[in-house]
Amino acid sequence: MCECSKVKPEFHPEWEAKHSRRKRSPAEDDDDRIVGGYTADSNKPWIAKLWLVKGEFLCGSSIINKRYLLTASHCTCKILDCDKGKPLYKPSEEFKAYLGINKMETQIDVSDMKGNPKYEYGVEDVISHPDYKTSSDIALIKLDRDIEFVPGVLEPICLPAADDKSDVSQKDNLLDMYVSGWGKTSSDCTTDEFGPIKNLKCKLPFTYKEENLHECANVRSPSSKIEECKAFKKVNKADYPAAPGDSIVITDGTKNTTCYSFDKGEHGWCQAIETDDEFDDNWGYCKPSCKIQVATDRLAQQLQETKLEVLPMKVCKNLIVAGKYNFVGKNELCAGKKKFFKKIKMFTRAGDGFKFTGEVTNYLGLNDDGNYPYEYYISGTDSCNGDSGGPVYRWVDGVPTLIAVVARGWGSGDSDGCAELNFPGIYTRTAKFLDWIQENAADGNC
Repeated sequence: MCECSKVKPEFHPEWEAKHSRRKRSPAEDDDDRIVGGYTADSNKPWIAKLWLVKGEFLCGSSIINKRYLLTASHCTCKILDCDKGKPLYKPSEEFKAYLGINKMETQIDVSDMKGNPKYEYGVEDVISHPDYKTSSDIALIKLDRDIEFVPGVLEPICLPAADDKSDVSQKDNLLDMYVSGWGKTSSDCTTDEFGPIKNLKCKLPFTYKEENLHECANVRSPSSKIEECKAFKKVNKADYPAAPGDSIVITDGTKNTTCYSFDKGEHGWCQAIETDDEFDDNWGYCKPSCKIQVATDRLAQQLQETKLEVLPMKVCKNLIVAGKYNFVGKNELCAGKKKFFKKIKMFTRAGDGFKFTGEVTNYLGLNDDGNYPYEYYISGTDSCNGDSGGPVYRWVDGVPTLIAVVARGWGSGDSDGCAELNFPGIYTRTAKFLDWIQENAADGNC
């Protein structure tokens, strides 16, 4: 293979501070990138944009040598027809690849790059894995000419040296990974991190106070209608949650009531999909992306990136089975952003007043049966539509190493989704396909 990129890792202190476990304000949480990530200011010389010309469809890909890009098979054999990995179409007519644009702001349809030989490459051939439809979502794109590498600007990324399971997370082994792409910065209208329902789709329309609402409600939150919450705020205003993201628990000895801020939220609130109509804990504050009406407005014009954690295989299987979509652990990994549960104050009703009685852990309703098995949940940031086929990399001995390609995801309401609560993204493990990659891309070696 070619000598791969040795680009030094560049740390993002502002991003790290912003995404640490400290409490964040609603304004800070509105950073709505790849989904919930950041603009990739440091160079990613190995990433390329793959554009399906006739279908006007976007995918990502990675430079692995002077002639080949690595991507996902569903980018090459889902909209377009293939037979056992071989295209039943002319790749030169269906694809264009754009290289060296990872630090530039470009048009979503790359119209500002079309025909520019500095950035635009034709596609000579497509080689998709013959087992794509069962377990192997990986493909190769052969460009119509050699890439002229420029150190730090246009370089291939390293592949794993071997299938040594270094991409498999063990219980006590935290594996960070990075995902980059120009895909959607949000999927459907979803809730944010600050209400009782976090990062799940909004049910639109929904009925509140006998009014059918076709968008996020711009009135005080449903907690303002709960008698126990109103009574507490009346006699103990200083301890009542003032801002979205805060809550308390009130107990009368037999029933617990969780109270949230009466604030309507900067972007309103909505009923969450697949919930009852009681409006006690069935709602959440809306993300700003709920106001986006045109689907293409969700796509990024500048390369986005996010940092995730590879999840243990058992966790992947449990969450994905619960989400009712497939996972093949032999060839795939799953990942998400871990977030840890917080303690909230509990008050016990005492006559006409309320007495502070300690703190309880808020499990977001995930342990209603007492059996939630993890100390964390995942949500808030993820790859999304348009990021498919793009690079998933880790720093291995100081070198960026391509451990996977973006494959797919799912969400609430039994439909596509990105960054939703306990719906991890799924990625094809490159280590499992090293022989296949080497065999089929050998003529591009330097």
